[in-house]
Amino acid sequence: MLNLKIPPVVVLLFLLSFMYLANQNLINQANDVTRGAGAVILLLSVVVAASAVMTFRRHKTTVNPHKIENASALVTSGVFKFSRNPMYLAMALVLFGISVCFGVLVVGVVTTAVFILYITQFQIKPEERMLQRKFGSEYKDYCNTVRRWI
Repeated sequence: MLNLKIPPVVVLLFLLSFMYLANQNLINQANDVTRGAGAVILLLSVVVAASAVMTFRRHKTTVNPHKIENASALVTSGVFKFSRNPMYLAMALVLFGISVCFGVLVVGVVTTAVFILYITQFQIKPEERMLQRKFGSEYKDYCNTVRRWI
C-alpha cells in the first residue's frame, strides 16, 4: 500500500488557500487579459483531468491514489501518451491558472513549484515504484518514452 504523507487533493486545497490569502494581501495585478488567460488554463486543466479519468475508466482501473495497488492495467493511451501523471498535471494547472486569474503570478509560480516538488517526491515516486513492481519492463519502457509531467 502507498504510504501517503498528505493526499494530493489536500495539498492542492492548502495551496489554493494560501494563494487566496496572498491575493488578499498583495497588490492584485488582475485585469481582463489575465482573467481570460487564467480561464483558458483552468479549462485546459479540466480537459486534461477529465480525459485522464475517462481513459482510466475505459481501461477499468482505479483512479484513486490511495489504492494504486489495485491498478489492473497500465494505461498508456489518450492523454497518458503525453504525461505519465495527467491528473497531477491538471492540479498544477489549476494552481497556476488561478494565480493568473488573481494576478499574483509570482505567488502562482512559487506555489505551483511547491506542489510539483511535493507531489513528485511524496506521491509520484512511490506510485512509480509500485507500478514498476506490478508491470515490470512494460512500465519501464513507458517511463522511457513518456515524461513524468509533460
